[in-house]
Amino acid sequence: MWRNFNRFKKFQDVRKSLSEKLFLTKPAFVDKMIQSNSQINKILKVNLQRIVGDSAWTSCTMKDFEDCQRREFEAAKAEFKKIIENDVLDTLRELYRNISTRLKDVREIDETENSKTLQELRNKSMYNLKIESQMRSKLITLASLDEKAFDKFVTMTDMMCVEMLYRLNRQNLQEMKRVLQGRKNNQAYFTLRLAFGDAIVTLTPNKDTIFQKFQEVFKGMIDTIIEAPRLISIFAKKNYEQILLADNTNQNDKNNLDPDRLNLKTNDAMDDEIKRSFKFIIEKSKYYAKYTQFIFNKLEEDFKYVFDDSAASFEEFKPMQM
Repeated sequence: MWRNFNRFKKFQDVRKSLSEKLFLTKPAFVDKMIQSNSQINKILKVNLQRIVGDSAWTSCTMKDFEDCQRREFEAAKAEFKKIIENDVLDTLRELYRNISTRLKDVREIDETENSKTLQELRNKSMYNLKIESQMRSKLITLASLDEKAFDKFVTMTDMMCVEMLYRLNRQNLQEMKRVLQGRKNNQAYFTLRLAFGDAIVTLTPNKDTIFQKFQEVFKGMIDTIIEAPRLISIFAKKNYEQILLADNTNQNDKNNLDPDRLNLKTNDAMDDEIKRSFKFIIEKSKYYAKYTQFIFNKLEEDFKYVFDDSAASFEEFKPMQM
């Protein structure tokens, strides 16, 4: 009997600990967690680059290539802003309104019941009054814990965004690898201009320029990702009243806000450190080195093929030496 009771007590302790930490076990959070996860998954549908392999190719200069990549970066930034600052933030705003309103309501009910006179409570036994008081205290405690857990939920949601952005960079590098690997001889990415000078073959842009432009594409992809809005940065740079209230003129909503949250100041140093850390993680990842090296090797192989073919043609048709 003692052993079984002791196991049951341990089980209760573990269950309590998990229920306080796992948002999937919290009724106030689970629906919004599922909703925000669905919104964050849209990040994987964003394109960071556009490497064209078109058999109906006409002409594409290096400037056309750069402009194309720039448009992709700008479109990706706009999409990140829409997903994170609009969709996900609206979900967090609604969540905070729900849990803060519930806390306010249960406190008002408790105050109302505690203020009743004995005459108003004459039809209830002391035992029932005690049970009701305990239940109200429990509801206030649960609502308070949910309100305090909101910061952790924001952090978790931010990390979900980071994971999707990290996966997006890998996904786009994989797509570049696939396009380059599947390229046919009659497909092109941009135009090379052939010149014969001093009895040698030259191609413009040359291999070093091509490598430099692709390196800029890789850097642009990372810069686009780290510039995506970060929820922890948003909540550190603005006060909660500006962030969480859909209608800043609604005094009832303002009364629901935790006063400790209203005076958070901008922290640009933290924002910069967040970006540097994220950039460092991407650049040092194994997949980044693997895919960028493959892409450079494939570019070198393709350039060598074009150069050797042009050199062979030059040798075949160059004027005879007298």
